[in-house]
Amino acid sequence: MKKYPVLKGLQKCKKCGEYKGHVKEKNLPKGHRWFRKGDPERSIKVYCICDGIKCKVCGKKKVHRPCGSYYNKKDGCLWYVPGFIVLSPICNSCINISSESKKDE
Repeated sequence: MKKYPVLKGLQKCKKCGEYKGHVKEKNLPKGHRWFRKGDPERSIKVYCICDGIKCKVCGKKKVHRPCGSYYNKKDGCLWYVPGFIVLSPICNSCINISSESKKDE
């Protein structure tokens, strides 16, 4: 598995282990097509799962904050969570359980 450097401006959350903070556009990796070209000094707020919302199935705070960004250390990218996720906030654990039970049917 490839290791990606943590983006400058992020620090590890002591509670959940994800990264949070502010990243300037100029510190995004080359070829990162996240934001339109603009002010390289513009700061992007990055949230950890602690700032997220509760899963409607298990009730745990395991869904990333809608209309916010989070850093995925597996691919080294920032990801945007669209606002419509609030219509059906289900965490990955519950989605996987649901998918597995449908396979058994």
